[in-house]
Amino acid sequence: MLDRLILYYLAFRSAISTLSRPKQWMVDMFGGTQSKSGVQVSELTAVQVTAVFACVRVLAQTVASLPLHVYARTDGNEKEKAYNHPLYVLLHDLPNPRCTSYTMRIVMMVNLLLTGDAVAEIVRNNAGEIIELWPIPTGYITKHWVKGGNDIRYSVTLPDGTYKVLMPEDVLHLQWVGIENHKSFHPVALAREAIGLSMAAEEFGGRFFGEGANASGIVEYPGKLSDESYRRFKESAEEKYTGLGNSHRLMFLEEGLKFHKLTVNPNEAQAIETRKFQVVEIARFYNVPPHLIMDLERATFSNVEHQDISFVKYSLRPYLVCWEQEMLRSLFTPTERRQYFAEFNVDGLLRGDAESRARALDIMMKNGVINADEWRALENMNPQPDGLGKTYYVPLNWIPKELSKEQAENDRGAIQIEENRSLEMRGAQQKNRVANRHERVFEDAAKRIVRREKNDITQKLKSIYGDRSDEDFRAWLEQYYEEAPNWMKRAIMPALLSYAEQIHDISVEEVGEDVDVSDGLREHMDGYADIWARNYTSSSRGQIEALIRQAAEEGKNPTEEIEQRLEEWEEKRPQKVARNETIEASSVVTKFVFVGAGVTRWRWVTQGDKPCPYCEELSGRVVAIDQPFVGKNDKLDSEDGVMEIRKPTLTPPLHQGCVCGLEVE
Repeated sequence: MLDRLILYYLAFRSAISTLSRPKQWMVDMFGGTQSKSGVQVSELTAVQVTAVFACVRVLAQTVASLPLHVYARTDGNEKEKAYNHPLYVLLHDLPNPRCTSYTMRIVMMVNLLLTGDAVAEIVRNNAGEIIELWPIPTGYITKHWVKGGNDIRYSVTLPDGTYKVLMPEDVLHLQWVGIENHKSFHPVALAREAIGLSMAAEEFGGRFFGEGANASGIVEYPGKLSDESYRRFKESAEEKYTGLGNSHRLMFLEEGLKFHKLTVNPNEAQAIETRKFQVVEIARFYNVPPHLIMDLERATFSNVEHQDISFVKYSLRPYLVCWEQEMLRSLFTPTERRQYFAEFNVDGLLRGDAESRARALDIMMKNGVINADEWRALENMNPQPDGLGKTYYVPLNWIPKELSKEQAENDRGAIQIEENRSLEMRGAQQKNRVANRHERVFEDAAKRIVRREKNDITQKLKSIYGDRSDEDFRAWLEQYYEEAPNWMKRAIMPALLSYAEQIHDISVEEVGEDVDVSDGLREHMDGYADIWARNYTSSSRGQIEALIRQAAEEGKNPTEEIEQRLEEWEEKRPQKVARNETIEASSVVTKFVFVGAGVTRWRWVTQGDKPCPYCEELSGRVVAIDQPFVGKNDKLDSEDGVMEIRKPTLTPPLHQGCVCGLEVE
């Protein structure tokens, strides 16, 4: 390892020592060929053309600055960052002790764009694991095929005379456009004439202003000047009329001399137009939009963003694919390729302005493509607290994406029937449909609540029981359930509000008047959520304290019983909450709208294919809107027996699982 570092250090030092004559160093290293315009074109002279340098710079720096991650494929055709893979640090941060990932990529991209090849040596330890990547300038490398086979070798000759041969498995080799395997076109050689013409036009302009005299041409004299007259005229002409500072000065002639102008100005020779065209020509060669190299002649505010996206898709993407596929080939073993891969992240380059980006993300969120946390991650923000941003939402009048194909077809048929007889359908039936579609949203919210509740209590059980008493746990439990309603309310509110808005609209249609009570709906549901959270926590705390008392009476540790109850909650409670809240919240919103519209009486209606006999007993019963349908200690008779009412029932549900509703009398 140390020998290798010294070797590259000596090569680098040797290269630096020749920079006192940079042109010769680059010619010795890369060579050069004279173009038809008479200009010697090599890699060094090519990058002295600003258009070439700008194209190389924008491509190289963009590729070098993109996030490069190693990913692992997971179940369900998903991917996650493989932080623990040894290649992650090499590709994302430090490929070797002497340079960063950015430096390695920019060096290799410059080599690729100027010579058609970019090579990095792969260094492995004794176990065969990749531990370093070292970029090698293309000028130090000679590729040759093994005689009689399809294998290739890379001969490396460094400036200090060190010679070595690398096998294909020891090389990460990027290739430009070509017609043969392992043999690319040479970009500078391919564009020699375009680059040479640009250099010639630039040199012409420089010489015109640096050496040319605007008052130039033929000086005519009818006779012969004396030596003294000729000397004086020549000194005067060179001193007063040549060079940039003497442009456009008047020329004074003596002794009958006549001046005949022969040269043309740059505009007449179209030198400026030539230089402009060559900028576009070089940008075309490298497939870089001209505005990215500061040629804004054809750029407008309306098309620059689309040109930027086009740059990513058609200019940058081929190089990224080249990198990704070569890294997969050379850096990962055949077994690893099934699971791991390296990939650039170009999302940041494809982002539009803030308003356009917000509209696109809003559409994706409303259609269940992303959730709030994924949106926040794209905007470089942290997730919402308590897992509130993990839920996916879809419009309630659409088919939920979680449904199976058969379920979706059945629901589509039901929706079509709804549309065909919408004029005949009563409000309670419409609300029941909305409740069925929204039940899963409530269930997801309840799952998050129960999951957090279970985790919090389980962790406290393990830390308290064993060396402390029941009183310590009860004290913590009291404090916990005093604070829990706050985060439970935050977790249930999104589901309540979206559901309440749907029920509100149906209830307004039921009233049949132009009623607008939506302004107070959020505040009303906020109060309802407060009551719901307090009732929920009261039930939870009561159940756990009952288990503690029972265990104390039996002389047992209550941990096992509490954990079992938590498991039961996680399995059954979310569904119970969902079924109950779709009915109870619907009744609360319906009453809110009816009261606001001045309705004084309403009717109990049953829903579902098989309503229970107790609900059928109430079906059609009409009461004043502020009176209970059944009072405390009332009884409902049916074939199944007698139901005793423990508290007044003002609105559905009558019991767990009830699917009844209310409508205007």
